[in-house]
Amino acid sequence: MKKGLVRSEHTQAAYLTDVFGVFESMNVYAAMAYTFLTPDAPHRREQQLDLDMASYSLVKVIRDRPADPNSPWHWEPKESFGALADAYARNQWQLRSGHGQPPAHQQELTQR
Repeated sequence: MKKGLVRSEHTQAAYLTDVFGVFESMNVYAAMAYTFLTPDAPHRREQQLDLDMASYSLVKVIRDRPADPNSPWHWEPKESFGALADAYARNQWQLRSGHGQPPAHQQELTQR
């Protein structure tokens, strides 16, 4: 990675929830929220080797042996994973509690 870049999961989470809010205000039916994981861009503690910093995934891939590209890996949620889950939960609560209106297509389905 280029020197001077700073990893900020908070920035990614804030951007994602801002965009979610815009889509929600426009009654967008569905949208792709980045990608779940990017196995070819693993997270590394060494900033210059942290390919996940440039990834739009909601979780970070962590290799068991970071220097070995064939090493087994697991994933851990990024801040954006929790932020998006919270945004969906708030949206569902608002719809269930009557504090929001479902998109027009959902209203039509419930009226049939």
